[in-house]
Amino acid sequence: MIRLTVFIIFLLISRVAGAEGATPYMAVKNAKGVQEIVMNAKSYSFSPDRVIVQVGAAVELKIKKSGWTPHTFIIDEPTSGLDINEKLSSSKDTVIKFTPE
Repeated sequence: MIRLTVFIIFLLISRVAGAEGATPYMAVKNAKGVQEIVMNAKSYSFSPDRVIVQVGAAVELKIKKSGWTPHTFIIDEPTSGLDINEKLSSSKDTVIKFTPE
């Protein structure tokens, strides 16, 4: 039982440490100057899970949801002027447009 507990703790620590060390996705501007991001929502994760965008430039985030797990995409960051709360649909992509301040 002790070995199982230690193993589970190790997995949890590894998962958290791996997430912090993940390379973030840098948003790319299209010809119109809009930063485009395509994100996949899976059962219990988003990919990419970290995104860097430029302040003051419009962002178009397209989220493709797969599976049956309900997802809500939330950015609650008042200092950036962002308050986004969108339920995701499995039947169609969700497109979220915003400009970070």
